[in-house]
Amino acid sequence: MDFMTDFTTEQINQWILNRVSQPVLNAALAINHGERFHELFSRFPRIESKVAKDEHYVPLERQIEIMDEVSRAAGMPVKYRKIEGGFWRIDKKYPRNDILLSIIARQWVDFEFFVVPNKNYMPAGGPLGLIYNAIRVSQGEVLDYETGWRVPPSVWCFSEEDFYQATQESFALIVEMQAHITEGCTEGFRAKTVKATKP
Repeated sequence: MDFMTDFTTEQINQWILNRVSQPVLNAALAINHGERFHELFSRFPRIESKVAKDEHYVPLERQIEIMDEVSRAAGMPVKYRKIEGGFWRIDKKYPRNDILLSIIARQWVDFEFFVVPNKNYMPAGGPLGLIYNAIRVSQGEVLDYETGWRVPPSVWCFSEEDFYQATQESFALIVEMQAHITEGCTEGFRAKTVKATKP
């Protein structure tokens, strides 16, 4: 059972906005993330007849090559982590220490973008689909629980060309968003809760 079913729509919406944060939301609005991501997942939708539990439509070795090429071209190189499926994280040498990026790719491509001003603050952001939903909530839209919140929109790729284009456009969204977030700025981010010490 999904624990979020115990919460009201208003509480869920507030959770989305808190998770993404106002600074990341502002950056997403500045680059028109809502329309651009909607166009992206509409072009690369989940097609039930093509979904296969254990199949890579693009071989993992080729995914690694494409991800390396595209991430370096975007100026945000990522490194593959050797676990089941495809999983990448931003290179530790990336000059902005406040930016976290992880990517999961199998038949779907899921980019997760977070900003952490410093160790005293909570990570802000989330998957591109969640940031898209935060924009919708901020504009007064009521999300359907199943199709809008529980399973945020995502990008699916059933060919090498799809994978290349989807990856390229996802990196473009993240590179542009981070440009609208001042490194080191803490305004609008949630500070971690400090536990009281025993006397």
